[in-house]
Formats: sequence, structure tokens, C-alpha cells
Amino acid sequence: MSLKLVFGIFIFVALGFSFKSYNETNTDFRAYYVAGKRIVAKTFQTSFDDPLLISGVAKITSRQSMYNSFESTPFKYPIITSYLFSPFSFFNYKLGSLVWFFACQTALVLSLFLLRNYFVDQFKISNEKMNKVIFLTYIAMFRFYLYDMKNLQVNFFILLGFVIFVVSENDWPKATFLALVISFKVFPLVLFLFLAVEKKWKLMGKTVIVGIFFLLVPLISYQFSFLSLMDEMKHYLQFMSGGQHLFPADPSYIHPSIDSLIVRIFMIFPDIKPSCINLFSLSPQVTWVIILLVKMIIIAMIVLIHFHFKNKLQDKVSDDVRVYLFSSLYFVYSLFINPLAWKHAYVGLTPLLLYIFHYGFKQSRVLTVASLFLLIFTSKGVVGNYYEVVGHLAPVLWGTLLLMFISLRLTIARASVF
Repeated sequence: MSLKLVFGIFIFVALGFSFKSYNETNTDFRAYYVAGKRIVAKTFQTSFDDPLLISGVAKITSRQSMYNSFESTPFKYPIITSYLFSPFSFFNYKLGSLVWFFACQTALVLSLFLLRNYFVDQFKISNEKMNKVIFLTYIAMFRFYLYDMKNLQVNFFILLGFVIFVVSENDWPKATFLALVISFKVFPLVLFLFLAVEKKWKLMGKTVIVGIFFLLVPLISYQFSFLSLMDEMKHYLQFMSGGQHLFPADPSYIHPSIDSLIVRIFMIFPDIKPSCINLFSLSPQVTWVIILLVKMIIIAMIVLIHFHFKNKLQDKVSDDVRVYLFSSLYFVYSLFINPLAWKHAYVGLTPLLLYIFHYGFKQSRVLTVASLFLLIFTSKGVVGNYYEVVGHLAPVLWGTLLLMFISLRLTIARASVF
């Protein structure tokens, strides 16, 4: 099946979802829309005179985000990202959400196009085989693509930013898009570990310079004071790390994250319907230590294996393969260390899946099928009434960890051949 046909199917499905998503107010776009309006108005207070927008909001305070009442920043993300949303504020909400929807689809198609060309040029894969790899990846990721579309989220642009960071040959585009990706989700900061192991000190420095520039823009154009800007950053980081409550504000929600899984195993919340895996009843402090240890063990393993590839297998694994693989691994790690990880963030699995489908689906067929089963066939639409039980076991997280293992296993096996 040709790549054009795949994109045609995607656009057809996307059109169907657009008529459902853009007509709703309970989506992430409303937070972006309001952030853009506040940037244009240069004030926390914005006039919400759009009837459709107002219908989805019960009460708005001057500093409150329209995304959720427990968010304390009126911009949702760091202020620099709100400048990207400001053009949408010139549309009414309904039209703006439709434009945003198709902008997201464009970002995904462009991401796949850039990855396709990168594989063809750098890995010397034929166009025909790469079309099949793209198709398999698209099918495997379709659940997460649809979930992102339904919520009108920003993850397709984060994916595009990471792809440009990987495929660009110039340091400044790499630095700009890495800084932008970090501005949206902060957790991709772990890619600095990737740069450190690769000894990309200049690129790291340029990324820091771009990041500082992003911080200075609001001071100049928005007339923020330095202290108020730092206050906004503090609130944002508190929210991204799980709020002021040490853990996600709603432990009953099944986030596919390390934090959420461990909390469901080691803690009991009397006011919340118990899950199927409350095996212990530990204090929040002890549970937090366990979470931290698990995250440190996983990232330590990635860094140590990366060092091994960099220093011991440099002659057996090409630089292009190593850079692509490990940048993708660090990026995927950033997805599930977010305490508030949502399923739509897992569109970030796309680059790693492309790698696996290209380098050895046949060599790791059983493990790959198992991981895809955990990712694809554990949705609420498939398991129905069993979703509460299945979801609490975090199949998406386990499927992701299995994909990371498969990619490393394939590369080690490939290196031992030479």
C-alpha cells in the first residue's frame, strides 16, 4: 500500500473527527486559544465573548486557566509557547479550533515525511520498504493519533519539533526546536543527557542560549517583570510535576506513567474507589522515593548502554543509527516520567516504532507483537467493561518499556554480527 494512500486514509478519518472535535469546548485547544488571546491583549483578563467558548466554561477568574481549575498558570505552558497560539485568537473559537485541527494533521504528516526521507538517505532503505514501515507505524500508532485529535492537543507539534532536532544537519535548528519542545513539556530536558554522552557541548550551549532567549521575549514584549515571570514558571513546574500534592491531583485517573502506576500499587486513597492493585499502604513520602528510584534506574540503564555503544561499539554501529536510536529512547523516556502523562502524549513513540519495524521486526517478532498488543488492544473500546481492571495494570506503559528493550536488543544483535 502506497504512502499516498496511507495519508489519504488518515485525512479521511481526520475529517470525520474534525466535525466532532472542533465543535466541542472540552478540549485542550481552549487553553491554547485563551493563552493566545491573553498574549495579544497583554493582560491576564480576557474578554470571553464567544458564545461557544462561554458555553463550555462555568466561571473564569482573572488568572485562571480555561483548561482546568487546578492549574494556576493562565497560559498553561511557559509564556513563549503562547505566542505560537496568538494567531488563533483572531478567529472565533469554532473556526480557530478547526484551523488548529488541520495544523496538527499537517505537523504529523510532515513528521512522517521527514522521517521517511531521513531513513531513505541515512539508512539506505528503499522507498518501497520505507512506505511499508510508515504504513505499519501508522496503523500501530493510530489509537494514539486519534486520541490526540479528539483532544486537539499539541503533541503532533512536539513530535515534529523532536523530528527536526534529529534530522537537521545544522545546530541552530536543532537547538531551536529542542528548546521549543522543552518549553512545551519540560521533561524532554533528559535529552541533555543524550547530548552529554554524545559530547555535543556546542549544541547543548546553543540550546541553552535559545532557551534563555525564549525566557526574555515575554520580559520585553509582554512587559512582564522578572519576578512575575519566574512566578509563572514556578506554577507551571508545580503543575507538570503533579501539582502541589506530590502526586497527580486525581489518583483515580489511570495515567500511563511511572508515578501513576506506582501510586496505584503502593498507596490507598480512602475517598476513591479502590483499584485492583492496591498491594500496599505506604506513606506518600515513601512512595515518592520508590518512584524516584525506579525513574533513576531506568535512565541509568539507558545512559550506561548509550556509553557502551558510544565507546565500545562505535566501529560496529554507525553514528546515524546510534544517534537516532538513543535520541528516540531518551525522548520516549520523557513521555512516561511525566506524572500527568496522558495517552495522547504517546504519539512520541512514532520514531522508535519506525526504527523497530525497519531494523528487525522478524528477529523480535514475538516481543514486538506482544508490545503492540499492549499498546493497541487494551483500549476501552476493545476491552469494554474490563477497562478499569486492564487500565490499572498500565498496559501502555509496559508496552512502551518493551519497545525500548526490543530496540536495544535489535541493535546489540546487529552489532554482534559484524
